[in-house]
Amino acid sequence: INSIRLDPVARRYLAVGCRDKTFTLYDTSAYIAIKTLETPGWVSCVSWANVEDGEYLAIRSDETCVSILDLAPMEKTNLQLSSAREGQEYSCSWSHDGRYLART
Repeated sequence: INSIRLDPVARRYLAVGCRDKTFTLYDTSAYIAIKTLETPGWVSCVSWANVEDGEYLAIRSDETCVSILDLAPMEKTNLQLSSAREGQEYSCSWSHDGRYLART
């Protein structure tokens, strides 16, 4: 496990990112995995966004890929970003209102 985050509002979901290039979303009320995704690289960061129209997860899987998971339909979209500086930690974080996503 490289990154782990609990849903900050409902505390129903646990997001887990691993070095085996997988991301898994767990339902904490039933203690089961409800979604597993393969990623292009190690999952270095997961970040929650809770906004009026839903919940989203940003999954940082290497220096150039951030996946956005929409929890309503459980669909994933890949965004290709320019590379960060070599040798740096790769992270991502939503703004407080969930409108913007920053990555390093």
